[in-house]
Amino acid sequence: MAVMQLPIDSQDVLSLPPCVVLYGPPGAGKTFEMARAFSNTLYIQSSPSILHAYAHYVKVNPDKKLRLPTRVTLDEATVAKHYGGSIEAAIIGVAEQFIAACDRNDCPYEGIVFDEWNTLCERLYAELKEDRWNRYKGRNGKLNIFAVMDGFKAIHRAILSIARRTRRMVGFVSHYQGPKWDEDPESPTRGQLKWPGGPQMPMGLSSQIVELCADADVVLQLVVKDEKTGGLILELPSIPAAPVEAPVAAPMSTAPLSLSMPAAGGLVLPGLTPAAPMAAPLLSMGSPADKSLAGQRVFMTALDNKWFRKVRGFGGIQKEELLDITQGKGLRELLARAGYPV
Repeated sequence: MAVMQLPIDSQDVLSLPPCVVLYGPPGAGKTFEMARAFSNTLYIQSSPSILHAYAHYVKVNPDKKLRLPTRVTLDEATVAKHYGGSIEAAIIGVAEQFIAACDRNDCPYEGIVFDEWNTLCERLYAELKEDRWNRYKGRNGKLNIFAVMDGFKAIHRAILSIARRTRRMVGFVSHYQGPKWDEDPESPTRGQLKWPGGPQMPMGLSSQIVELCADADVVLQLVVKDEKTGGLILELPSIPAAPVEAPVAAPMSTAPLSLSMPAAGGLVLPGLTPAAPMAAPLLSMGSPADKSLAGQRVFMTALDNKWFRKVRGFGGIQKEELLDITQGKGLRELLARAGYPV
């Protein structure tokens, strides 16, 4: 319907699926909950074994009639075989195929999930810094790290646009990075918060954390409560290992990034085409007085001055929501109470 020649959006807002960001320490259950909530998605995973716990749960609980998502594993072997060894080409190629299928109205999936997004981003950023195709050289012929950052940000923003472009569910599962404090001894703001903690990004790229969380409808921090204090147990993330060296692909185009049409010769996604280190100390954070959920896994939902969190919705969402699927409490149930079509 057009009013004053404007393309008025008449779609029921409550029918729109959510864009969900779920972050937290390793082993907290992020992947399990994302897959349980959105099993009919195209699951872009960084490792083939990420869904093991959920797959085992599906197998031993056939009465629940759960299913595994359709998976595309962007590990080094798959990227080398199908995308010339370029994780950049892989991420963009998958996104383009998904968008193109949605445009054709023949995409069988309710959405797309990237898990672990921080790992894929670390590999992408490392590849851009290699600059195999000499796209980020400065006037002195040396690598311009600021140009690399701009290149990474352009790709990241393009992936974030998928939800708006397709109006389908998009999910990001990520490890976390803690709040950043001003540690400069000469700074007048030393000791003050520089930016909140949230989903992990390469080099702590804070602007990408802000954009990721701003774009999303729901940003949840999954934590584990200490059994004795009731505070949060947060394991410090380790620095990701350098990616395995892959065969060098043919030079890529320097044209502006496009996510409108599928890349030729890319990986054929099922259903989308007619063709079939060192150990770190534990940190105890939070109020020791709050022991009501001690020893439990909890979704932190409330706005906070140290962590990115939010839920666009009501439904009696508490600032701390218990994760216990035996009691019917998890990501899917939380989103349903917030008014999302899950």
